[in-house]
Amino acid sequence: MRRDHQTLTGLENTESWWFQIRGLDHFNNAGPWSEAVSNILPGHDHPDTLLYFTSNNDFESIINEDIDVDDYAIDSLNTFPGSSPTLVIFGNSWKSIQIEPFTPDTGTILQVFAMVDSISDIQAIGFSNGENSIRYSFSGHETLDIEEWIPVYQGVGQVGAWPLIDSLLEMIGLHGTIRFPY
Repeated sequence: MRRDHQTLTGLENTESWWFQIRGLDHFNNAGPWSEAVSNILPGHDHPDTLLYFTSNNDFESIINEDIDVDDYAIDSLNTFPGSSPTLVIFGNSWKSIQIEPFTPDTGTILQVFAMVDSISDIQAIGFSNGENSIRYSFSGHETLDIEEWIPVYQGVGQVGAWPLIDSLLEMIGLHGTIRFPY
């Protein structure tokens, strides 16, 4: 059976790779190879990793939100991308962790990989400069106040998959310069 899509898994997004495709027609005649494309955007370098999850990370509870304080773990078996350990949060748990400060601009793109194994009220990621915060919800069944939340991809991710959530955060630089007075 012919397909018009193919999913590749297990690619390490922090390394360079090149990709080409070509098609087969009904009679198994191969078409020409496509132009080679890379995972590194033209004019850009390899992505910087802002945070590696380890047992040494200092997670803090978010005040008035973190009900199940101990419901999180670092998982070195279910890793993504590649062999990077992942943070598993379950229950009614809200965690905060410091990253090296940086000033986003309109060209800032952040990539987040988030696997949802069951739908809860809110599954999200947030950023703060200590005074202001931006919250992006990517899954959950709670209707959110758009004055507090930016609901992106809400409900479109597959349960049990590792979608790359990057266009969700492409505008964080713009949001950061608009909402965060530096």
